[in-house]
Amino acid sequence: MALNSQAMIIDTNKKFLHIAIPRTATTCLNIALGNLHHPEPKKHHCTVEEALNWHPEAINFYKFTLVRNPFGRLVSTYFEFRKNRGRKYSGEITYPKDLLSEFDISSSDQENFKNFCRNLSTSSWRKDLFFKSQFDYVNVGGENKMDYIGKFENLDKDWDYIRSKINMPETSLQKNVPREPRGFFRGSEHPPYQEMYSSKEIKVVEELYSKDLEYFNYSFL
Repeated sequence: MALNSQAMIIDTNKKFLHIAIPRTATTCLNIALGNLHHPEPKKHHCTVEEALNWHPEAINFYKFTLVRNPFGRLVSTYFEFRKNRGRKYSGEITYPKDLLSEFDISSSDQENFKNFCRNLSTSSWRKDLFFKSQFDYVNVGGENKMDYIGKFENLDKDWDYIRSKINMPETSLQKNVPREPRGFFRGSEHPPYQEMYSSKEIKVVEELYSKDLEYFNYSFL
């Protein structure tokens, strides 16, 4: 039986646990696993520690997730927020006003992104699920609890590996999944993330996501 809670998927038959980190292709992966996002606004993502507290038996399951370059992930998040002028779940928009307070539709995305990064560096939204360190999703007491950590940048290859480990049939990932109810696509359309950064924004990300950069072996280039 597969249970879908806070966008994690735990399958008690196949004995696997998927931890879904925001902006790492979680929708197309969950569809491939046979589930859609949980409809409740604040129950979309959880850490492995939270998942194991709810389902202690999963400690012996095959546990996997995907991570993404923090520089690319933050740009993807910016464009997701920009699209709705905030975060949108089930028709409800929550506005991170301090992050978007200086958003100016007449300005370039590069300029707005600079303000976004500057505001994030001092905002309480840093603890929000979209901005939380990816390492925080996979560790308990500083120890990685995942059996496999794939990468967004190697999505198809890593999905093939995951699929083979959990005995899923061969299938391609369905990308650019339509987003209900407004028909947007989850696959973000934006410039290469490198074009969005100046040295100041690079420093913000390096400070906020130092654990991710080191542990998952990412860099700006």
